[in-house]
Amino acid sequence: MSRRNLFAVCITALSAGDHFLRAFNTEPGEELWKGRLPTAAPATPMTYRLNSNGKQYVVIAAGGHWSGLAKAADHLMAFALPDQKQEGK
Repeated sequence: MSRRNLFAVCITALSAGDHFLRAFNTEPGEELWKGRLPTAAPATPMTYRLNSNGKQYVVIAAGGHWSGLAKAADHLMAFALPDQKQEGK
């Protein structure tokens, strides 16, 4: 799967009270990736792509002590796939 088509193949990103953001292949429900968060994230992940380089990011707000799942903290976390190395370099 290429980096530029990550969310074009029915990937679902979600978080819960266990301090992880996860990406799933939506069709079979297979977990593809998980990343550690500094605290719980009772928020909906968002995705965006930069026009300058086409790199896609997934962003989530983590924290908010009001939720009961998180310690008092506020974070905005961004994740992206590593840059692909060009062949021959």
